Amino acid sequence: MTLVYRIGSVIRIVILTIIVIVGVCRRAHAQINIPNTTPVVENFNTMNAGTTTAANWRIHQSAVPAWAGATTTGLTAANSGTPATGDHYNWGTTAGTDRALGVMTSGSFSSPNSVIGWFRNTNASNLSQLTVSYDLERYRINSAAASVQFFYSTDGSTWTSVAAGDIAAATIGTGASAYSFAPQATFSVASFTITGLTVATNGDIYLRWNLNTTGSNSQGIGIDNVNVTAAFAAACSPPSTQASSLSSTPLSCTSVTLDWVRGNGNAVLVTGIGGASSTTNPTSGTGYTGNSVFTAGSSVGGGYAVYNGTGTTVTITGLAGNTQYTFAVYEYATTGTCYLSSPATVTFTTSACASSQCAYITSVLVNSCDGSGCNEGDNEILFLNTGSSPLNAVPANVQTYYGSSAAPATNYSESFATNAATISAMNTSAGCGGLFVDASSGSTIPANSTVLLVRSSLCQNGYDWTNLCGSGPIYVLFSTDASWAVGGNFVNGSGGMRYFRTTYSGCVTDYSYDSDVLPAGNGAYIVYGTSGGAPAGYFNDGCALSVIVLPVHILHFSAQKINNSVRLNWITTGETNVDHFGVEKSGEGVSYTVLGLLNSNPDVRNNIYMLNDEAPGTGINYYRLFTVSKDGKKQYHQTISYDQSDPLAEAYTITYSEGSILFRIKEVSTDAGLSLYNLSGQVIKTYMFDPADNGILKIGKESFEKGMYIARIQNGTRVYNDKIIIQ
Repeated sequence: MTLVYRIGSVIRIVILTIIVIVGVCRRAHAQINIPNTTPVVENFNTMNAGTTTAANWRIHQSAVPAWAGATTTGLTAANSGTPATGDHYNWGTTAGTDRALGVMTSGSFSSPNSVIGWFRNTNASNLSQLTVSYDLERYRINSAAASVQFFYSTDGSTWTSVAAGDIAAATIGTGASAYSFAPQATFSVASFTITGLTVATNGDIYLRWNLNTTGSNSQGIGIDNVNVTAAFAAACSPPSTQASSLSSTPLSCTSVTLDWVRGNGNAVLVTGIGGASSTTNPTSGTGYTGNSVFTAGSSVGGGYAVYNGTGTTVTITGLAGNTQYTFAVYEYATTGTCYLSSPATVTFTTSACASSQCAYITSVLVNSCDGSGCNEGDNEILFLNTGSSPLNAVPANVQTYYGSSAAPATNYSESFATNAATISAMNTSAGCGGLFVDASSGSTIPANSTVLLVRSSLCQNGYDWTNLCGSGPIYVLFSTDASWAVGGNFVNGSGGMRYFRTTYSGCVTDYSYDSDVLPAGNGAYIVYGTSGGAPAGYFNDGCALSVIVLPVHILHFSAQKINNSVRLNWITTGETNVDHFGVEKSGEGVSYTVLGLLNSNPDVRNNIYMLNDEAPGTGINYYRLFTVSKDGKKQYHQTISYDQSDPLAEAYTITYSEGSILFRIKEVSTDAGLSLYNLSGQVIKTYMFDPADNGILKIGKESFEKGMYIARIQNGTRVYNDKIIIQ
């Protein structure tokens, strides 16, 4: 091997024998052992002025470095004089003992160059984190820039960057050309920690410093005083019995209840993944945060943690309609966070969401009210409703498109950011505190809630919000999407047809409007029904927002058996311009006759309506709900069915009385119970059936607020879900 270095103006060539090369290779294939929490320090001082290798270290000149492909560190030994030849360098003066490992670049020996160290965990426990510090030393300075990027790897080829270990070019700086084997500048990187590691006993971890230089001028930099301190996970001893019998009970197209039987661990972790039929096992030694809102918990492989605790059930919300999911339950020991593998799993596909279950656009304020200091795009507003299922308000779940084609492709809600100052100003302007709530942090918005989707620079002083008092809470999503231009986006002049498309929780809804029909002037808006399509109307109330932007909405429409009749229940909100409701009945789902009519009560929000079918037909009965506006226009909202012959119709009954609700189940088991959930999926109260009472459970209405609840009855291995309404 031929090495070239310069002393003064004389170039010397040194030829190393093959024996030296073999010795270098042997030393370079070792690794640095990490047996305990004592810091492992490498200052490279054992290289001395004549050493041509650094044990356990390599240098790789490649944009895609790998330990296996890196060269053993045969080094141009440092000496006195001027370092000018591009190569791997053992930096330091001939007389000095302080050394550093690095490179000299030149026109023929260019960037990038990586210094790589190989470490091995020889402790009996998993290595869980490393704390690292180091010095960067500069030996040749010139006018070109230099920087360092830090990475680690557990296989020597796939690298993860750690920004805390980087040194920016601005920190290193530039200057007039200067040469020295003594460091002209030292940059110390304070301790930073690599977390989330699971390096098993005799497992490896590689640390890499990417030394970036620019230009053809020679530069010399080196790494020195590397300090590595390890932390180890507690000893891992998994439980012996895995959780089992994982089952799913759908509550809606976007929510499901999971149940399981516990094993003998301290706790369980439940994970889920969408669009796949298998899950990835959690990593022992790693803790995960469970969240029942899907995608809100810790990442586990390609999925998410949805529960972490000691229970046997969880209700998951935020799912997408018509989508396959797989969930798994893992028993684990909390000491060492040691998970059992081979989990119990369940795979299912959520139902397609009906229009009443999907979040949708209720109206759009197209011609905005600019206000003082505002631009057109600042004050365009989309009014949404979450439908009958909670909405997980993350950008991936709230995709809103707009354009001039029937399938618009420009997304206006790809990113959100909270805006506490604007929320405060809106509430102050409205004069009713708490009306507006910022949901931009990704929170779950309850079912049947009103949402404003606005640009992050909303100038709220352009509007009079007082008309909306009493209709809250109204949740606000502040979009920071670059597509939402400040100068205006939604056409409000003569421009022909325009289109919206929403993909909310997997529900795709298309909308259109004719900009030529839109009334002139600021404050012009359009109103849509639950299923989108063409507008239900074009309006302009000026800049004092009318409650018509919160149109009539059917929150819930269902049928349940009450003795020998079928009771139809529905809940509404914002019954502006509604004269009366009606229900039509059919035996085959084609020809309908009117079952009954009920007058609207527009002065009350969240109205509850009930209408009985005293003579239901045998088999399936179909019911469809409609409204009639004050000007005589009829609009259908939802069709449901009820099967009189379904065995489940006789498995339990729910009977309403003046002050209570009576639940009756047949063949009651000793552990039969009832859980009541609100529409956000939270358990409100639980009860147990007493077999001595012949499967009858009576609960008083006085303990509950008016509204709708999900009743979940578990009788042995059988689980039933139904809705109850408390007036």
